[in-house]
Amino acid sequence: MAGSKVPRKESCAILQPGMDTFGDILGTSPEAQKLRRFVEHTAKTDLPVLLLGETGTGKTFLARLIHNQSLRAGGAFVTVDLGTIPSSLVHSELFGCKKGAFTGAQEHQGLVRAANGGTLFLDEIGDVPLDVQACLLQLLDHKTVRALGCERFDRVDCRFIAATRADLKAKVAKGDFREDLYFRLRGHVLFLPPLRERGEDVLIVARQWLENMTGKQIALSLEAEKLMLQHPWPGNFRELRHRLEAAVRQCKSGIVEAHHLGLPATDPGLTIRKEKHAPAKGNLSPAELVDRLVAEILAGKASLPETLEEVERKAIFLAMDKTGSLRAAARVLGLSHSTLKCKLEKHSPDANSTARF
Repeated sequence: MAGSKVPRKESCAILQPGMDTFGDILGTSPEAQKLRRFVEHTAKTDLPVLLLGETGTGKTFLARLIHNQSLRAGGAFVTVDLGTIPSSLVHSELFGCKKGAFTGAQEHQGLVRAANGGTLFLDEIGDVPLDVQACLLQLLDHKTVRALGCERFDRVDCRFIAATRADLKAKVAKGDFREDLYFRLRGHVLFLPPLRERGEDVLIVARQWLENMTGKQIALSLEAEKLMLQHPWPGNFRELRHRLEAAVRQCKSGIVEAHHLGLPATDPGLTIRKEKHAPAKGNLSPAELVDRLVAEILAGKASLPETLEEVERKAIFLAMDKTGSLRAAARVLGLSHSTLKCKLEKHSPDANSTARF
């Protein structure tokens, strides 16, 4: 399919050799050491890899690290976020299609072919429709794919890494996921521990990310460290990154204080010092909270654009952490998938600035 087009970028990322600057796994905990051993071991083989864990635990990061240390590092690393592709388009996005194969279809090679010679990373594999699962099994067993509207099979040689936050065993029991595909994916299996189970790694990661974001060393106050260690981090590393982004915007002294993080003080013995102009908002109703924010804007303590941007940013990332997928978050927020994707990219920093953990 020479000259064919690559699928839309919002559902995938295709990194050629030299484009990826991911670093190493940060941390000294037993969990961090286990992750390093897993990467070192799996990078030496070409078996499929299945990564399990909560949203935000670093499954995409680990997949790239495995690719970068493998014999396929000279090939492309193709990421496909299956949770963001409409079910009706998953087949053509993955395996390609001929022009006119369906209404409005344009010829393209598909993401699987783009990964030929490299690594194909399928995120949220649990969201794949059953008919596409059969095609993935064909790819794993015979290394062949067939584009939509084509009669011939083409050979594709790629490493296969999949990830999900879903309970695939439960999906198999319900008939929503093929048992043969489930066992075929389990060449190497790893459950990524949540951030709350990695002890003081959160502080090591935070210090490095703060330096990456600012280009200089930023210290954490003792209160900030204590608060970070006691916080359960339901959004894991994704939540940590967003908290640090907010802290950097507020921090003027080179020291991140507890109140810069915006985390609840769950320890009765921990007192978070507030800035003088920041009133305690308590359990205000939405109308009261809006009135309070408007009052702060009119008093010159905040600007309208900054306030609206912060409200939007927090709503988006809280929805992402709560739902675990872009599509579900878009429904909760009442936005289209494409609109939420654009807003998420606007509020996220450059991926390389917080790549390592």
